[in-house]
Amino acid sequence: MEEAKKRRASARAWLTSVSGSLDQIINKTGVTEVEIQHSINDFEMKLKNVHEVESYLGVEELRSDTAQESEFTDRRTIPLVKAKEKLMSMNKATARSIPTSDQQVEDDMRSADAM
Repeated sequence: MEEAKKRRASARAWLTSVSGSLDQIINKTGVTEVEIQHSINDFEMKLKNVHEVESYLGVEELRSDTAQESEFTDRRTIPLVKAKEKLMSMNKATARSIPTSDQQVEDDMRSADAM
């Protein structure tokens, strides 16, 4: 049981670190969609690891820490939510710049020729 608690502490420390890194990435000037997605994937992998370790410990062991667990998870997932929102807005901006029909492509080509 003590070994599992150590693994849990380690997994939580990694999650905290990745959460901070994710927060830095989304606030970075000129960040790319690939960088954000990579950071999201890394975060989700660490979060899954925390859940697996906690699952191994069992409900009884964690019951006393329920409020603290909720607060811990909430604080760590805020950057994840922000990163996903930023990624969605970047995807929408990219989608708006991609022609959706042949007519739109032809219109864009005429506009470019006119310049």
